[in-house]
Amino acid sequence: MLFRSFYGRYFTTMGCEMDLSHSPMTDEATAVLKLLPLMRNCRLLDMDSCGVSSLRMQEIRDRYPEMEVIWRIWFAKGKFTARTDVERLWCANSYPNMTAEYTQELRYLTKIKYLDLGHNPELTDWEFIRCMPDLEVLIITGSGWTSLDMLEDCTRLEYLEILPMTYIDLDLHPLAKLTNLEHLNMCGMGKTTGWEVLLNMKKLQRLWIGAATAYGFPEGAMERILEALPDTQIVYLTDSSAAGSWRVNPDGTVPERYTLLREQMGYDHVYEIAPFPENDPKLIPPWRS
Repeated sequence: MLFRSFYGRYFTTMGCEMDLSHSPMTDEATAVLKLLPLMRNCRLLDMDSCGVSSLRMQEIRDRYPEMEVIWRIWFAKGKFTARTDVERLWCANSYPNMTAEYTQELRYLTKIKYLDLGHNPELTDWEFIRCMPDLEVLIITGSGWTSLDMLEDCTRLEYLEILPMTYIDLDLHPLAKLTNLEHLNMCGMGKTTGWEVLLNMKKLQRLWIGAATAYGFPEGAMERILEALPDTQIVYLTDSSAAGSWRVNPDGTVPERYTLLREQMGYDHVYEIAPFPENDPKLIPPWRS
């Protein structure tokens, strides 16, 4: 068992973790790659704020899939930042910073479970969601998507809000494997194809279709949905939204699921948990505080 000083910190070759965070590197982690073969028990590599590109860090992640590799990304013109091990991200109402050009780094947040990117109309490229297999909650209401193809493998999704900015024709076939959904709000669509995927979502507790979306279904579709999902609360006779009865019951009480959502997303203190640099204590390492 060897001990080695590396960027001013000591590691044993038998160690399970390597914390190199806030160690400025100018070699794109070349020295790290030379050392890692000796760290056969290492299961966590923390390289937060080391100055290494995400492409290089992804290369390390791919080379050592049994190891959790963490680094820091910056996005939205540098307005936001996050470590790649975060499980929650709220960036709603953040246009014009949230555009396809300024959100490419989001694809490295592979641990995300709870994600709210609602009301970002200039965000049109959503391919990064394909890199988030652990998603349980996703809110993209009122944002610039025109297809749901990016969701086809998000099979752990339990809560999904996909109200478009305006009436659009939409294919629901990408949701075919999302059979763990329990809460789905898809109001406000235009002509909708692939509605048959809803018949297999047996875990649905709430399904908000809304009159506009239901109007775009072919004749007999709603009857088949109601028959297939007899225990699901379904709204389809009136126009609805992500507010209204989705969040507040007719008697004024708050649905249990929305109460949980507020906790999961941190809505009661959202500006304290938003990914602003000043909100992240790990930007300042304890040995420099």
